[in-house]
Amino acid sequence: METLSKIFWSSWGAASIAGAVILFALYGWFCVRKVRNLNKEIERVLNAQDIAAALTESESLAPVWRGFEQTLTKTQERAYSTTDAAEFFTPQALTRDMNMTFWQNYGGIFTGLGILGTFAGLTVGLSGVDMTSGNIEVLKDGIKNLLSGVESAFVTSLVGIGGAIIYSVIHHLLIKKFQGNVQALASKLDEMYPRRSIEDWLKDNYIEA
Repeated sequence: METLSKIFWSSWGAASIAGAVILFALYGWFCVRKVRNLNKEIERVLNAQDIAAALTESESLAPVWRGFEQTLTKTQERAYSTTDAAEFFTPQALTRDMNMTFWQNYGGIFTGLGILGTFAGLTVGLSGVDMTSGNIEVLKDGIKNLLSGVESAFVTSLVGIGGAIIYSVIHHLLIKKFQGNVQALASKLDEMYPRRSIEDWLKDNYIEA
């Protein structure tokens, strides 16, 4: 009985760690990979000689660029925009197909699974204690089973909380870099296409008239 209990709880701890690894793998594939690709694409555009052409050719940035391009007004000297580029080039706009709100709260899954595993471990451990038995050996086995359950609950909770903390740090650094790149691109476009409001155009036309 004791051997089976040890096998069960060791399997429970291994399952907790495996679950955390799977969660991180899903995060890496569906979020980190895409955000890193966007970062590389933005950096490539910023280093291009013809930024407008690079944006047009970019599969991930072109849709947002086309929207911003419609605000441009060209004169003989240069082109102007009636809107700040930051209103178009936002992290939300570039990750519209990724549901970033979900990934922002993804760390809660680690905590939730840790809490669930804690209660499950304690429940199973308590269920193995037969307080009505007068047999000392039965009580000893029950207490050992309870301690194994507490140990498993502790490990599961530790894995859940640790996973949530690690995830929070990784996601913060990832998004911070991404936001910085998006802001740099928007600032570069504002330099290329200074903003002129409709009121400014009307004022200039009135003065010329």
